[in-house]
Parts: sequence; structure tokens; C-alpha cells
Amino acid sequence: MEQKIICCVFVSAAINAGKIISFWNLPHLSYSSPDPELADKEMYTTLVRMISPFNRLGSAIRDIFHTFSVSSCVLATSLVDTKIV
Repeated sequence: MEQKIICCVFVSAAINAGKIISFWNLPHLSYSSPDPELADKEMYTTLVRMISPFNRLGSAIRDIFHTFSVSSCVLATSLVDTKIV
């Protein structure tokens, strides 16, 4: 069976998407999500906060994908400027 993983880059994405990601029981990775709300282990049951130097983050994510046989990923982010250039 194909394993999927969700990655949230910003705190707002991790908070909002984390509830449904936990409901779906999918792995949820978030880089540097310091908001105390995310400490609720009953609400965010599959959240893993990754704190790593940027030059090692790619290899850390690669290792997680390999360990859990992940074949696809969704990256959730927030747009600061939605103006199309």
C-alpha cells in the first residue's frame, strides 16, 4: 500500500491542517512550529516537529521517507503575497 505524508511549512498551516491530518491518521511533518497549541498530543496525534539546520533538513526528510516507505508528499504552505506577477 502506498504511504503518504503531509508537510506543513508554516505554523498556521500546521495548526489548521493538523486537525484533519490527525483524523486521517497520516504522518504530519512540520519544520519549526513553536506554537504551544501544537503541543496538544490528543489533537495533533501524528505531528512530528522537525528542528534541523537547513543544510540537513533535506536529508532528514529523505531518511523519514525511506524509513516509512513514503511514496508521495503534500506540502502545505501559506501565501504571504497572493499577487500574481
